[in-house]
Amino acid sequence: MANRFASPVFVALDSNGDPIAGAKLTFYESGTVNLANTYSDDVLTTPNSNPVVADGSGRFGSIFLQAIDYKVVYSDADDAVIWTRDPVRGSTEISSGSVIATGGTTARTLADRAGDWVNVKDNGADPANSAAANDTAFQAAVDRITDGNDGFIVVPSGSYTLSTPPSAGTRNLIWIYLHGVTITGVTLPGTIWPDDLSTSDPELLALAGLTSAADKLPYFTGSGTAALADLPAFGRTLIANTTAALARTDLALGTASILNAGVANGNVPQMDATGYPAADGSQLTNIIAAWANITGKKVYFYEFTDTSNTSITTTVPTGTLLSSSQSVDIPTNGMIVFFTTIRISNSSGVTWDYFAGLRINGTDYFAYKSTNGTPFYTQIVNAVPTGTWESSNDAISGASYAPSVKHLDINAQGISTGTQTVQPIVASENGTPSSEQVDGATLTFRMKVMILDMS
Repeated sequence: MANRFASPVFVALDSNGDPIAGAKLTFYESGTVNLANTYSDDVLTTPNSNPVVADGSGRFGSIFLQAIDYKVVYSDADDAVIWTRDPVRGSTEISSGSVIATGGTTARTLADRAGDWVNVKDNGADPANSAAANDTAFQAAVDRITDGNDGFIVVPSGSYTLSTPPSAGTRNLIWIYLHGVTITGVTLPGTIWPDDLSTSDPELLALAGLTSAADKLPYFTGSGTAALADLPAFGRTLIANTTAALARTDLALGTASILNAGVANGNVPQMDATGYPAADGSQLTNIIAAWANITGKKVYFYEFTDTSNTSITTTVPTGTLLSSSQSVDIPTNGMIVFFTTIRISNSSGVTWDYFAGLRINGTDYFAYKSTNGTPFYTQIVNAVPTGTWESSNDAISGASYAPSVKHLDINAQGISTGTQTVQPIVASENGTPSSEQVDGATLTFRMKVMILDMS
């Protein structure tokens, strides 16, 4: 578009066409009463007075405007307003290849501004060209960008053949490929933005479809599909660890976490299909030496409590049943150990003797002395108050006593094995002195049975 010629010299005239000596042009920021500078030179270094005053012939000096909108008030020498114009656009003067950008910016040449974005076709490049011709065109495009500056070079669609890559010098080049660009023969210097970085890329579309949120991490669930996973602060802390040791510290794991499982030296013991594995117990402490090497054995406990007073009416080898029966698994090899305590309910102040045993599958068993084949009896030695539970002693000889613990050897006594009905029994022996026999007494009885499976 052609530009209209405007006289560079403005003359103030009255209605008769006569010059107005001392006429005034006052410049404000558009829409305000804030004065705005004009300048007497084209690089905007020397401000005019404001208002700008005409000479005796009504002529104004050079007035150069900033690139802003002004309000201009035209008045005579006595400040009588002749007209007001708002807005008056500040202009850009183009001369000698320069563009003056005002308002505090730096003046730049047209070549500088045009060099921000360059198109290789504007410099003669064409897919139909020879490699030599495109070498020249691509180098010309690069040279349009001032050395040391950043610049974008657009490469329109097509297949371009080159034989020599352009020299970038100290420029930072970004090549923008429009759709369907291929470069054959060379690798262009700088960064390339290919046309496949577009919204048609399924992976980018999948990520773009996610709604970001705090403590979330995007991940791909398949080709072209994505989702968000939780990533709280603790997870980020673990990820940030540079060594496994640091991660174990954050997880509060001790030294056992780095040991192998098994039964070898330095292993954490590992259960197998049959239970706890066989292991050397030589390092265990505070264990009875005879038990230290027992392996693969099992111990079971049963408890019997007689909840009502029972009168003892039988004598050895037949017992009076106490408590209720239980089903007990008797192993093929092992021991039955039982612990007893009683509470006499109808008498006190005397010494009592009684025999405790077990009825197993209908057969009564008592523990017998190995010396003479007679059963052990349990004796409450001291007078005890009526209704008091009393731990008692097992008589080994006339004057010696041991804790009220007895055992039955399953094999030696021919006890039936497998699941058997078991019930405690108590019996008396009509001996001397008869006053110590428990027959006829009423008592309550407790027994704990331990089965030691040595099979």
